[in-house]
Amino acid sequence: MYSERLKEVYSMSLDRVLRTERKVRRATRIVRDVRSWCGWSYIQDLARLCSFPELVYGLILTGCRASELLDLKKENFRDMEDYYECVKCPVYKRYDVTDITPLPDGLHKKYTTELVMEERTFPIFKSEPMSKEFWEYTQQQSGLLYPFKDYKDRYGKLYWLIRSIPAPESPDRPSTAHVYPHWFRGMRAAQLRIEYGLDIDQLMRWYGWESYETAQRYAGMSSKDLAVVIRRNIKERVPV
Repeated sequence: MYSERLKEVYSMSLDRVLRTERKVRRATRIVRDVRSWCGWSYIQDLARLCSFPELVYGLILTGCRASELLDLKKENFRDMEDYYECVKCPVYKRYDVTDITPLPDGLHKKYTTELVMEERTFPIFKSEPMSKEFWEYTQQQSGLLYPFKDYKDRYGKLYWLIRSIPAPESPDRPSTAHVYPHWFRGMRAAQLRIEYGLDIDQLMRWYGWESYETAQRYAGMSSKDLAVVIRRNIKERVPV
C-alpha cells in the first residue's frame, strides 16, 4: 500500500509540480559540479528536505541516470547476506543510426535511430546510510519503483522534485543550486572512489562504462580527497 503522501506525488500532474514547487533555473548537467565527495550527512539532509526522499535514496545508492532509475522495478533487487543486489539494471548508452533517408528537398536527410541498452549488476551494502529505507521502499512496490501517473511526464516530475529541494538551514551547508538528478550519479562515483578506494577499472565495471575517459571525468579527486586516501593508506600500512 502506498502512503497518502506517495499517492499524492504519483498522481500530481507535471503542471502542478511546476506550480507548487519552488521555481528554480534549469542547471547545466556537467560532471565538473562534482569536485569532491560531499559526505553522507549532506546527502541525508537533502533526503530529509526533499518532498519525495525515496528519489534521493535511489539516485545516490544506484548511481543511475534518471531515465534508468525510473525503469527499475521491485524485481531488480535481491536481499543478499550483507548487501542488496541490484540485478539487470538498465544502462542506456547511446542512440545508433539504423537508417538514413534523403528528404525530397535533396539537401537534408532523415535519421532513424534506436536506443542501445545494456545491463549491469552491482551491490548496495546494508551498512550504507539510507540503504535499509531504500530496500523497504522497493519491497512496497508492485511494479515500477516510481509509478508516476503520467508516464511521459515522469522525468519532468523527478527533475523538478530534486531541483526544488531547499538548502539545508545550516551555515556549514552549501546551497542546493548545484543539485540536480545527474549530480547524484557523479557524487556516487566520488564516494566509491574516495571511501571504498575503487580504481578506474572497478568504477567502469560498477557503472557499466566502456570509455576510460568517461570514468576519469567522474573519478576526479580534489586535494582533500587525496589527503583522505593517503591518510587511510598510512593507517593501513604494515610496518616494515
